[in-house]
This record gives sequence, structure tokens and C-alpha cells, in this order.
Amino acid sequence: MQGLQWPGLFHILASRPRKIKSLRITGVGSSIELLNATGRRLHDFSNSLGLPFEFVPLEGKIGNICSDLNNISSDLNNLHNNMNNLNNMSIDLNNMNNNLMNKLGVRSDEPVVVH
Repeated sequence: MQGLQWPGLFHILASRPRKIKSLRITGVGSSIELLNATGRRLHDFSNSLGLPFEFVPLEGKIGNICSDLNNISSDLNNLHNNMNNLNNMSIDLNNMNNNLMNKLGVRSDEPVVVH
């Protein structure tokens, strides 16, 4: 089951005195069906907490989706989670396409959150 890493963050955000305006998660994976199912579960859970939520599913490999990331706003705070690949990291962040890194908001000297 995908998406199990997010409920804790959802609870923290929902319990803050200052409510967030929006929460968007972009999920990348090899199966659009699994991504859509994950998005539905997360949407249902966020609704139960009163969190505004949007899930954007992107089917494919992270290195091949640059054009699909054009709708990620540069004024957003980004959190990057690569839970499934931590012990087999196939992405070399030092050599990754700079355009992709910029779209994802990954800056080697400015990490926001690593989960």
C-alpha cells in the first residue's frame, strides 16, 4: 500500500493553530491505477481532518517527467520523499538534470524537509 508515510504529517498540519491554505502531493510511480487509489485514500483521510488537499499522479520514472512538472509552483514549500528507493537509490542528485531539480525545488544547500 502506498501513501502510508503521509498521515502523520496530515495530523500535524491539521492540529496547528494556523491552518494551511492548501496541501498538494505529487505522486510518481509506474502504475496510474495505484497512484489514483493512493490519491483517493489520501483525499478521504485529509477530508476527515478538514485539510484542503490535492493529489497529482504522474505515471513514469522521476527522471522522465520534467514536462509534467510544469504546474509545480516555485513559491511552494516542497517536501521530498523517496521512501521506496532509500536503500537502492538509483538517482544521483549531483548529476540529475538541473531543470528537474529546479522543478522539484531540490537545492543542495536549501533542504526544506527530507522524509
